[in-house]
Amino acid sequence: SSGINAEWPLRPGEDFMEKLMNELSGLTKANIHSIMAVENDVIRLFNIMDHALHELCRLEDIMVRYEDELNEDLIRMEETLQSYQKQQIRNDNTRKLHDLLTELLDQITFSETTSDILMSMP
Repeated sequence: SSGINAEWPLRPGEDFMEKLMNELSGLTKANIHSIMAVENDVIRLFNIMDHALHELCRLEDIMVRYEDELNEDLIRMEETLQSYQKQQIRNDNTRKLHDLLTELLDQITFSETTSDILMSMP
């Protein structure tokens, strides 16, 4: 008991058990304050996590909306490309037809000219 008294001296007239109870009471109050502080920290953490989850849901909604818009844009681009390809084919066909008609007209004109020359000969 002399070791305890050396580390934890009693004032004159102070009872060891009374001092021990006061010390334990102080520690209990300190523990309660620590527990309450931890509870407050946990509540703050849950609030932060709830806010973060809300933001994630909001971002997911934005991503879904943009994904839908992107898909619509891709469909429009494919339709435009198909339309362009069809127009290109029509243009190519028109050019080929024009070239063929020009060639036929040249042949007809050549034939008529040759026929005129042959008929004018004595």
